[in-house]
Amino acid sequence: MAPALPDWLSPQQFSTAIEEMAGAIGKQWVISDGDPKLRSYRDTFSTLPGEAQLPSAVVAPDGVDEIQAILKIANEYRVPLWPISTGRNFAYGGPAPRMPGYVVVDLKRMNRILEVNEEYAYALVEPGVSYFQLYEYLQKNRINL
Repeated sequence: MAPALPDWLSPQQFSTAIEEMAGAIGKQWVISDGDPKLRSYRDTFSTLPGEAQLPSAVVAPDGVDEIQAILKIANEYRVPLWPISTGRNFAYGGPAPRMPGYVVVDLKRMNRILEVNEEYAYALVEPGVSYFQLYEYLQKNRINL
């Protein structure tokens, strides 16, 4: 089944954009072409049919440089993006984009804890860090915030 695309984006343009994104971040970090893994990015709480909010593709960058490359390509081809971090936001629903034709930018690989400051009680983390991951880090390093 062909992915849903916005009116302004041809299947060829979409395919070229996805190929360029795969070149920028590695093919193993791109899900497209009807891959069954796309189904894991639907919103299981949605009242819409399961296919209604499937992304057209998913890209999973590992850092700022890869995000910049994805944004440049998406801007060039006018590919709409839907960023998620852990993709399990129960307050706002699951990881699915709210409109068909979006490419999900899954930031789960960006899961590094960059800094924890006890004196000022803050942590600088990448968007894929979960609450539990931060909790484990604090426990392991005996940090009491």
